[in-house]
Amino acid sequence: MRRVQPDEPSRVMYPRPSRLLGLTAMTFLAASVGCGGPLDMERDEAMGRQEAALAETQWTVTLRTWSSHYLVADKGGGAALMAYSTAANEWETFTLTDVNGGSLVTGDVVTLRSISGQWGSALNGGGGEIRFTATAPQAWEQFTITKLNGGGNIVSGDQIALKTGVTGQFISAANAGGGTVTATGASAREWETLTLGISGSGGSSGGAGSILFVGNSFTHGHEEPVYSYNKGAITDANGSGQGGVPGIFKQLTVQAGLSYNVTIETVSGETLSGHYATKSAIIGRAWDTVVLQENSTRPLPTARGGSPADFFTGADNLRRLVLSKNASAKVYLYETWASPASVSAQGYTGGTAGLQAMQSDLRGAYFKASSEQGFTGVARVGDGFLRAIEQGLADPDPSNGITPGTFNLWSSSDSRHAGKYGSYLSAAVLFARITGADPRTLAVGTGSAAAGLGISSTDASNLNRIAYEITAQPLPLAPLPALGATFSGSVTAGTPANLTGGAQLTSLTTAEGTFTNLVGATANSITGTNTPNSRGSTPANANAAASGLGVNVGANNLGTGNFQFGTAFSAKTRFFIVESALTSGTIGDDTVVTLIDASNNQVGAFSLSLLASHFTASAAGNTSSALATINYTGGVASVTGSPAGTVQSKLGAVTFSLADLGVTTPANVGAARGIRLASSTLDPNAVGFYTVP
Repeated sequence: MRRVQPDEPSRVMYPRPSRLLGLTAMTFLAASVGCGGPLDMERDEAMGRQEAALAETQWTVTLRTWSSHYLVADKGGGAALMAYSTAANEWETFTLTDVNGGSLVTGDVVTLRSISGQWGSALNGGGGEIRFTATAPQAWEQFTITKLNGGGNIVSGDQIALKTGVTGQFISAANAGGGTVTATGASAREWETLTLGISGSGGSSGGAGSILFVGNSFTHGHEEPVYSYNKGAITDANGSGQGGVPGIFKQLTVQAGLSYNVTIETVSGETLSGHYATKSAIIGRAWDTVVLQENSTRPLPTARGGSPADFFTGADNLRRLVLSKNASAKVYLYETWASPASVSAQGYTGGTAGLQAMQSDLRGAYFKASSEQGFTGVARVGDGFLRAIEQGLADPDPSNGITPGTFNLWSSSDSRHAGKYGSYLSAAVLFARITGADPRTLAVGTGSAAAGLGISSTDASNLNRIAYEITAQPLPLAPLPALGATFSGSVTAGTPANLTGGAQLTSLTTAEGTFTNLVGATANSITGTNTPNSRGSTPANANAAASGLGVNVGANNLGTGNFQFGTAFSAKTRFFIVESALTSGTIGDDTVVTLIDASNNQVGAFSLSLLASHFTASAAGNTSSALATINYTGGVASVTGSPAGTVQSKLGAVTFSLADLGVTTPANVGAARGIRLASSTLDPNAVGFYTVP
């Protein structure tokens, strides 16, 4: 008997719905008849605002300077506009809104929004820096666009200039790129010239473009009404008569007034490596956008039955193939989901905790591939599933019946594949990520994709909102090493600084910036048995050694320890661990971090496996990149030396976020007040957190 692959459907067929025939979502505005007054004025103003919003058109764009540097919303938003990047990734991608609507032409008023959802704002309306800090587009956030290379519509590849609406000054990249960007240009010359890139639109500002979906039954659907939904509106490269998630995506774009030529290339149970081996002739064409969905278990750790190395290889091979035919193509990864059946099969605990743990592993693999291999980005579909569960909208365990007021994201026949709710959510997340449009504006009534699938307006609105929220969330960061630090107290300046007595950590620098608002932890229940090291008198115990921000002492070979902060965390919280190591070795040790409450009980299944490589890079015998050096005079003899203080150690650190721990909704872990560290070799000197802007 042939074994059924995890992602292969034993399809359950239901009567097919009638295919939608050119139905267009419409908004009707009604006015009451009666005496005029404040209520009528408010209604008229609301109608005007809605009509203005409906007139707007949006595109996902990049802006490249004369020197081929991309404009960057530093930190993804909340900071200044810069021009230092040589590649277009998340921070270099903006949502450009044409306030006038229609095709993009010279004289149109536009706004720019970063991935954080903040708008670019010219300080004082012009004459200074541009910061992505505005929460709404008003006068300082409006710019007039000018085409510099001829007339007609503005399309991808055109040279443009952007002028502030208040002072009439042009956005100008100092030295034509490579550094700061201000709104100070008096005219449009080299420093003010930008090359516009428009994604997902075939190079035009009219919303047309080709998009290919590559995957298996997690893309083409497991059963009706999803499997053949809207199949007549898309192209099936394999001639299988499938609609699936791409068919839903197509209808969502139609509802939004966008025109995509959608193609599906799916094979049940297939991996990305398999697609590369057998479908290169299809995938290796000139596509504008390509979406890649891997077999659902392959990105998991090998201990969970996955094959992450094969996932990385297959994904990268296909990415390179796509870009070899169209160097400007956008290539996205489609993050799949944890499910009750897969949690059980892959050895995770049951229930919501198991779903969280499996999704954390999937998320880590997809974002690692995206950041290391240079994908355009990740469509966080699986994280959307988890968010719907954590918000109480979806039932986490349909095996015992569906809780009233919730829906089942998965197929009722196998609790692994997506059912109609999960498939609609998948398409909505893909829609938000790829088009840059807000799925909350999509119609959910008659003629909509939701109605065609038999999903109620209430449920569809919630799914659209989830898709928006998970796409607008700050991206999960891979744990970041600390690149620099400052200290106060008994410190001798140098590169690196040398701690000569009692010292406090006062700042940490990572790729996100330099931070001084450090909060130290209170340590307790450390199980390491070695004598703590110190500069001076030896601490009374391991807990005393690893408390607060003092870095002149350290707990040896941690074992396990709890670190309490006494305050709640947010999406902007960054935890850090300062670690000591002998100069003769390298900094960092493999460590498992879990989220705990004030009573030191684990919160959910939120955890992170830190690797030694996540810490500050420091080669054996070299201190040049260390945060500091220190000669312990008390503690373990092999570390202090004989006489004491003759063996040199060095300090490094790692930082990480709630998202790295697998938290998608910080509000749902409000009880969390600390972290637990478990490692047989970690020697922590300080544990703490800080908050990014």
